[in-house]
Amino acid sequence: MTDIAIVEHPQSGYVVRSTPATIACKALNALNIRFKCNSKWLDADRNRVEHGSAEDGQPYLRAEVEITRQEVEAVAGLGDFDCRCYAYAKSIDEAVRSGVANVRVAYIRKQFHMMPTFERVPEGHTVQLTCTPPDADPKADVIWMKNGAEIKPNDDPNLIIANDGNLIISAPRLSDSGHYHCEARNIANKRVTEDVEITVYVDGEWSPWSSFSGSCNIDCALLNSQYDMVRGDEIAVDRSTPKQRRTRTCNNPAPLNGGANCKGLDEDYRTCEHECVVSGSWSRWAHWSECNSQCQRTRKRECIAPPPSNGGSYCPGTDFETVNCTEGSSIPLHCAYPGQHYLSDNIVLPVTKSSSPIANADESGNQFFLLFLSFGFIGILILLILGLLFILFCRKKKGKSGKFFGDEHVRTVLLTPEQKALLDIGYDPKFQTQSPAQFLTLSNGGTTANSSTLNHSYTIRSAKSYNSGYSINRKGNGSRAQLIGDYSSGSASGASTKTAMIRSGSRSSADENYATLYDYVGVEHCTPPSLRTCMEEFSGSEHDQSATIVAAQVDSDSSRIELKRSGVSLVISENTFPEDRMIFLSISADVNERPILAEGESGLSSVITFGLCETEPDTIFTKPVIIMFDHCASVFPKDNWQFVLYADWGLGLGWEIATVLGEENLNTPVYLHMERERCRVMSENFGRFFLAGRPKRPNVAAQKRVRFAAYVSPPEANHFVAGSFGIRVYCVPEVGMAVENVRKQEETVNGVLLAQAENFLMREQGSLCICLEDIAPGFTLHSGSQYLEIANSQHQWCSQNGLHCALSIESTGNVSVADLTGRMVIYQKGNSNDRQVLEFDLRKPEQTLGVNSTYRSEEKLVSTSFQLNAETKRKLVALFGPPARDPDHDWRGLARKLGFDRFVEYFGTRLGCKKPAALILDLWEAGVFGSERALLDLLQTLRVMGRPDAVQVLDDYLSRPQYDMALNV
Repeated sequence: MTDIAIVEHPQSGYVVRSTPATIACKALNALNIRFKCNSKWLDADRNRVEHGSAEDGQPYLRAEVEITRQEVEAVAGLGDFDCRCYAYAKSIDEAVRSGVANVRVAYIRKQFHMMPTFERVPEGHTVQLTCTPPDADPKADVIWMKNGAEIKPNDDPNLIIANDGNLIISAPRLSDSGHYHCEARNIANKRVTEDVEITVYVDGEWSPWSSFSGSCNIDCALLNSQYDMVRGDEIAVDRSTPKQRRTRTCNNPAPLNGGANCKGLDEDYRTCEHECVVSGSWSRWAHWSECNSQCQRTRKRECIAPPPSNGGSYCPGTDFETVNCTEGSSIPLHCAYPGQHYLSDNIVLPVTKSSSPIANADESGNQFFLLFLSFGFIGILILLILGLLFILFCRKKKGKSGKFFGDEHVRTVLLTPEQKALLDIGYDPKFQTQSPAQFLTLSNGGTTANSSTLNHSYTIRSAKSYNSGYSINRKGNGSRAQLIGDYSSGSASGASTKTAMIRSGSRSSADENYATLYDYVGVEHCTPPSLRTCMEEFSGSEHDQSATIVAAQVDSDSSRIELKRSGVSLVISENTFPEDRMIFLSISADVNERPILAEGESGLSSVITFGLCETEPDTIFTKPVIIMFDHCASVFPKDNWQFVLYADWGLGLGWEIATVLGEENLNTPVYLHMERERCRVMSENFGRFFLAGRPKRPNVAAQKRVRFAAYVSPPEANHFVAGSFGIRVYCVPEVGMAVENVRKQEETVNGVLLAQAENFLMREQGSLCICLEDIAPGFTLHSGSQYLEIANSQHQWCSQNGLHCALSIESTGNVSVADLTGRMVIYQKGNSNDRQVLEFDLRKPEQTLGVNSTYRSEEKLVSTSFQLNAETKRKLVALFGPPARDPDHDWRGLARKLGFDRFVEYFGTRLGCKKPAALILDLWEAGVFGSERALLDLLQTLRVMGRPDAVQVLDDYLSRPQYDMALNV
């Protein structure tokens, strides 16, 4: 009998989804073939058998069998699923055995280990896009796509796909900009990353300077005549001095794809040399200096307006003056001499001696009397000094923790203007801002009186205050409900809103004499009266419109307090305060609360206040808090702002500069992070904050973002009534508080929003122009209403909270007022970057006016919901705690990847903080509240950093049930 030989051995294979794997075996001279998998014989009836003859005439037998997914998964964890075939003639004991074949289930996971990220790269600088495919069996192949087309490295040697799957662009060109993604493929499936945009940019470089141009042929008589008209004014003299000019252009190369503009000036001047005899003149005197240790004040001037030249006479007189500080009625204390009395503020008042004669006989008696008066005066002076020292000591003690104290109760916020007027005894009308009648400056949120909610002190008395009128013995629905009801506008008007009381375990307290915003959830209207009180507008005849405030009790948990429509929020991390505290957050549009700005600076935000309620004890921060609020600076696509953050720490010193962006040092008390429309401030103290700015470069105009809104209050819409009505046009800074004030002001007069223009870019110089065009037939414009021009002195760059003007329209009575249509063209002279055309139709008015065109009447003011839970955050902070040799892999790298690397030293030097990563994650949390992609983006950031340990922690957190849907997308 011829020997049996196996000529086709079983091959390893995969079960793909529900498709079984097929293994085959072929043997010569065999009558039977059996398969044995994982030591178990498979039923011979499963075999598909084929008989035939080989080329040499020998008979063969070929058998196939299918291995299902259930069979392979049944032995998962016990080793590989191995199969052999056995070929024999009569007895299996004489069988010939084949080699081993492994059968596995093919798969590919969903999540990439590393994915490409958005990149901005300069032209010619190598960039690497990372792509580490998911775990897969068999191993996945990596394919790169650009703008939907597959990248084939053989077609472009500038593109290299490395063995690890990364894409390397060795020398990026402008043409390499585009949308890239990588795909991981195997027989099981395909996984695709999100598109990322790669932008190859070119920074601008200057062209060579041109030759100096301009004539230096000078008429000496004319030159001296011009100098004579402006002598003493060094600026005007410089303008009158003949110069030659040269220029250069930022086109060598020009900036492309968002590349940086050229640094420096694009023009240069040199003074013409001449032989004219010019006599010198003094410049203006500088300001007097402060009183020095020798009790003298000094001032200087220079002989430069103009300077003498070619033998001209030097300026007559002296360039330096000195006066004694002891002259006049105001004398500094350190310059006082005996016989002068202390008044206040280190000022003394000289004592004048009597010139009347005294008889020699009465001289001794008078001296005794004067001596007695002197001792009495000294005693009174000592008592006054002791009293002042006591007051200063008390203030210092109260100011150590940065607490804010004041006279107003929270309920004062809800007083009517008439009641408020009775309290504001100290109001001085001379400080009221005067504006032209035609253009009403919105200096105090639409109120005429200076009725700032917080005045110049920032303490809000909490409900624990002894004079609040509430105690634990007060009857009713519980003292907390009574308190909130008393503060609510709804209860004051008799509105009935069902409120359910719930008690959080972390907020429970034996003291029932205060209200906590956590304790109440509205049932019918979702928002309890207390929340509406803190958030709704105090406008019209019932409430003050200039400020909005919310108070809440916080404990050791992380908390977020937010006034959404006013554009401000406060994030307090866990264990920031050692014990429960009642704090408040407020935002004010009152221009009188702002600091006095330096020349060239302009306000960019509302005044934000964060403090303790009055009856709370002194509090020490264990870590900084984050305050986020809107600003109106335009920082995209071009940023020409130098930002300055002012702060008032409540120590009686008033406003001071807390930081200038880009000039921070280790003594800077805050961290300022700027975004397009908001800024985040990390602070270790209670205080008031105000953002201002000034142009970086004098030859490039800085721009503000402003909102235009047009309102009308027409007669009955379907009536044919002849008469006039006005279109009210508002121009306000693009910040939540200013926009909200307009909405509330119009709400009181039932105004209808016709049209609005968001993010209009406005420069400091240039008249604003408003044109009404294409008004529907049957309507006419009053004289002067078709075109309105608002000069610089009137719009003031929206520095007074905005501008309001009116355009009058006459209805003939032949058409319905509701048929009013037209368009409004808004532009600024000298600014060609922005021109807005607003179409309006009274039958189709705009729906809402609010930040980002979204207005919600119900909102949650206080929240303990964050992207990361406390346990996951602690794990991540522990992983990023120890400094690494490579700063890109520790907390410094995390700060850079999250965009907080401008002043990274702040995080390592705060309050003895040994966990900088905790502060970085707090700052990140403040900006991603409510984002559905924030955690996935953070996961990708950790992958790019090369931190698989942190990736595992966050991946475990994301694997919770509530994230299954997001991961399956």
